[in-house]
Amino acid sequence: QVCSTYPPEIVVPRAATKAVVMGSSRFRSRGRIPVLSYLYKENNAALCRCSQPLAGFSARCLEDEQMLQAIREANPGCPFMYVVDTRPKLNAMANRAAGKGYENEDNYENIRFKFIGIENIHVMRSSLQKLLEVCEMKSPSMSDFLTGLENSGWLRHIKAVMDAGVFLAKAVREERASVLVHCSDGWDRTAQVCSLAGLLLDPFYRTFKGFMVLIEKEWIAMGHKFSHRCGHLDGDPKEVSPVFTQFVECVWQLMQQFPCSFEFNERFLLEIHDHVYSCQFGNFLGTCHKEREELRIFEKTHSLWPFLLQRKQELRNPLYRGFTAYKELRPNTLPFSFQFWCGMYNRFDKGMHPKQCVLDQLLSCMSQKVTLEDNASELENKLPFLDGPLPSEGCSSPKAGAAAAKAPTPPQDCGEGAAPVLSNGPSLGHQKHKESPAQPRDL
Repeated sequence: QVCSTYPPEIVVPRAATKAVVMGSSRFRSRGRIPVLSYLYKENNAALCRCSQPLAGFSARCLEDEQMLQAIREANPGCPFMYVVDTRPKLNAMANRAAGKGYENEDNYENIRFKFIGIENIHVMRSSLQKLLEVCEMKSPSMSDFLTGLENSGWLRHIKAVMDAGVFLAKAVREERASVLVHCSDGWDRTAQVCSLAGLLLDPFYRTFKGFMVLIEKEWIAMGHKFSHRCGHLDGDPKEVSPVFTQFVECVWQLMQQFPCSFEFNERFLLEIHDHVYSCQFGNFLGTCHKEREELRIFEKTHSLWPFLLQRKQELRNPLYRGFTAYKELRPNTLPFSFQFWCGMYNRFDKGMHPKQCVLDQLLSCMSQKVTLEDNASELENKLPFLDGPLPSEGCSSPKAGAAAAKAPTPPQDCGEGAAPVLSNGPSLGHQKHKESPAQPRDL
């Protein structure tokens, strides 16, 4: 009833009535109203997401203004809220001519508006194509490689996405302000920055299950068009763009700065990224929840997550220290902090093999340690059955020796010189018998 590309259940402020919700839906592109993405429980600041308003040059909507007011008032710890447009300002102004655009600060009470400047899907697609051309060069010189990497602009775009996520996390955590984020339709750049902000704020999303939940709620459920952006079907090639690839790389960049804060390793990210394009699992098929239900994808396909959870041992980060390492991440976003991800873009280069990764070797050692501990535990469990009494060597009769072996208690003296039996060791009588070889021994 509200938005065809949203999931069946969404979270809005309690003060927002149905009339406010429906009115805001009519004023937002594709009906994508402001909904909750993440609630920071430490100070009750909310991170919300939506699409651009249909404001044009002068249009306004009372219900939409009331919706933003309800978001701001739900957080009494801060007198204002941020409205963040992830697009470059020039692009947002161009959309005004088409009757869309961005919020007018004069119409909304106590908001602070900010442009981030992440380029659109067409610029990102072109940038990735240039990057791949550099990676496919045969025996490039250092100058050619670095020049090509710079001309592609890829790392600049990664930095722009990371800067946006850092700004959102800082506003929520330090300024205690609620934030509303949007781009054009609210399913590309918005998904990127909201996901990154969640990763920075909450250590749960840095675990196996948490990261899966993050992708499900911010990308799959909220209508990121995987089929279009990944080119699953023959469609408009201009709709293809590496939006999700950029998010995965941003996570990898964070892992380089905080190697002890993520439960999973690089291979886990690559597995997810590969299966976004493989179409072997149903998670990333279709464009929204409604379409997946109509195609019965949930019934006809398997989920990727159980498959990955079965392989946790090989996808685990051996340096992970749990929630105690860093509760919140504050990454450095200066240019020298960003690296080229050869594990993604050059992993099939023949010159890279064979190679030894320190983390892989450490993971192998930890696996061997677990195996040895299991073997030791199994042997310890067998000790009570092996730790029985040994027969006395002081008895000359074979029958007496056999009876001693069966008896649960030490046997009685068999004669002069016999000694009590000691478990798992020689008897005192044994030492005595060594001195008199003529004395008979129990075989």
